[in-house]
Order: sequence, then C-alpha cells, then structure tokens
Amino acid sequence: MQIKTQKQITILQNKAQKVADQLNEEVVAIAKGIQHIQTQTGVVYQLNAENFDAKKLTLIAKKIGDDLEVTLEESVVVFDNYFNVCGTDLSCLVSLPTEDGGLYHIVADAFFTLEDGTQVVYFYGEQSIVATESSAASTKGNQSFFDVINSNIEIVAIVTAVAVVVASSGGSGGSGSDDGDDGDDDNKTLEQPIVQVAEVNATENEAKDENHITVKAELGSKVTITFSANGKTVTKIIESASGNHDKVSVLTVDELNTLGDGSISISAVAAKDGVTSSAGTGSFTLDTVAPIFDQQ
Repeated sequence: MQIKTQKQITILQNKAQKVADQLNEEVVAIAKGIQHIQTQTGVVYQLNAENFDAKKLTLIAKKIGDDLEVTLEESVVVFDNYFNVCGTDLSCLVSLPTEDGGLYHIVADAFFTLEDGTQVVYFYGEQSIVATESSAASTKGNQSFFDVINSNIEIVAIVTAVAVVVASSGGSGGSGSDDGDDGDDDNKTLEQPIVQVAEVNATENEAKDENHITVKAELGSKVTITFSANGKTVTKIIESASGNHDKVSVLTVDELNTLGDGSISISAVAAKDGVTSSAGTGSFTLDTVAPIFDQQ
C-alpha cells in the first residue's frame, strides 16, 4: 500500500529508526562508476558521508524492479534485490544521508511515480539529476520534469520534513525511556502544529519579518519548519516549543533567493520523546520584484 499521509510516513520512519538501531551497520564507500551491493538481512547500509558534501550533492534513489538504485553525480550504487530481501518487515535497511546531516531510511511504500513508471523513493538537490536519469523528461514534449516535481510537491515536502526530524530525534535509539513495546510507541501521537501566516501575500521585507510566520506546537517539542517552492526547500528549527505561537526565525536574503517568487508552501512537524506529529501546513505568495512605475 502506498504511503500517502504525513502520519503514515512518520510512523514508518520511527519504526525504521528502531529497527536500524538493532541491525549491524555497514558503511558503503562510494566509488566512481557503478557498484553492486548484495543485500543481506540483519544489516543497515549507510553511504559514507565523508566522501562528499551532502549540501552540494544531488542524489536520487529509485526502485528498479526489486533493486534499489542510488544515483549520485559520478556514481551509481545498486543494492541488489533490496525490496525483496528487506521487504516490508524491514529485515535490512539502506539509510541515505540528508542535506541536514541526518539519515532517511528507504522504505518501499513511500514514493512518487514518474511518467515512465520509475518509482522515486527519495531525492534531494537539483532536480536536473532526476531528469538526467529518467526518461520522464522526454516522454511528453509538453511536460517538463519541473512540472512532474510540482505535481508531487506535497509528498516531496513531507519526505524532506520527516528526514530532518529523524536526523534530530532518532539518535536516541532504543535506550533511555524506550520501554521496548514498539507497538505502543508507534501509536503515540503529538498534536499537529498550527501554522499561522500574518499575510497571504508578502513582499521581501515582510517575509523577513519575524512576526510574519508563527507556529504553535506541543510544549517542549522540537519543530522542523520546511518552506517549499519551485522545487527547492529551506528548513528552520524551533528547538523547544513554548506551547503558544512561537515566531519562526526570519528568512534571509539568500533563503528567499533560493525559494524564488511565487507560492511558498510551509510544512511544520513536531518531535518529542521519539514521536513525531503529522504536518501542519500553510502557504503564502512571495513577490520580491519591485514595482516599475511609468514616469511620463
């Protein structure tokens, strides 16, 4: 069954994190060209993040038959028979680095499908790498890959937000207050954060105003706010929510330039005690272009 909601994704990622803590870790060194990894149960595979700068790299992970194919700019790592061997019981895992230095665990049910039938299970960076690796960009002359990304922007934003939350809260693993009853832990929930936008439309100066956007989340929870627009994302963090409407730190000039003009989607996910909430959402339209007056 394809995962379609934020709650489904976060529950599955929490479960995968607990499984990963119990598996034997194997670091995969990245080499130029194509390399195959024979997937085995009982192992969590992690790409060696020391080999590249995740903030500058583009990466796409695809389901090709039963194989997991991870494509980077100069390398392709194929985890043979991954979706058959690991399956839905998560008897093994591949954990990919995120732009924020965390990990995203690859599961079969969280994906979006391109025009050529390719299932993308995770990606980050410039969408050009996806267009290069997929024939979807040329399947129909009237539809670019950018259009495909926009049609799936909600699921992409959800995956990005969850990856950041896993990076910040998943490290506690099975220690501490974990009672070992995974079923009970998976059913715990946090209240969905409330995103409040002062103005539906915003100029550049208004978007940089810390009073412009606030998020209300459960007291003491860590909140990850993801801004998404034009295939790009910017992430902000509230380390400990007050339980009232907390101001989101201002968007810098560089961040505004990254997002660009147009409709900007906001997704807020709270995490506390190893549990993540469903996403609260909002949006606003950004216009950074100064008006031009006809002087006569």
